Amino acid sequence: DYERGTRSWFHFGVSGHSSGDWVALNIMNINKQGKLFGQDYRPWFWCASMPEWQPVNTKVIYKRENEDFQLRFSFKFESAEEVFFAFAIPFSYRENQALLDHITFMHRDLQARAPEH
Repeated sequence: DYERGTRSWFHFGVSGHSSGDWVALNIMNINKQGKLFGQDYRPWFWCASMPEWQPVNTKVIYKRENEDFQLRFSFKFESAEEVFFAFAIPFSYRENQALLDHITFMHRDLQARAPEH
């Protein structure tokens, strides 16, 4: 129902590995994103010991196989902790609420002058 030809999203965690292990990840059945990945766009990763999300630092291969678009990349785990991967940096509920509070604060004078319906 909500799929569009240009929208893709993934977010998942990988655990059960050791420090120094490599994994090859294949993301299957994504939407057509050739222009984005043609500009060297990369998936993002994060783990609890990191201050912020970072793009993967290995080569990303985007290809089409029949009608299936696929994304492939390798990743080396620097520790045994769970690592999360995402198409784009996730925006948490807490971050969203903070943004909405900031917007409300910045436009508080408009709210006071808003006409009643």
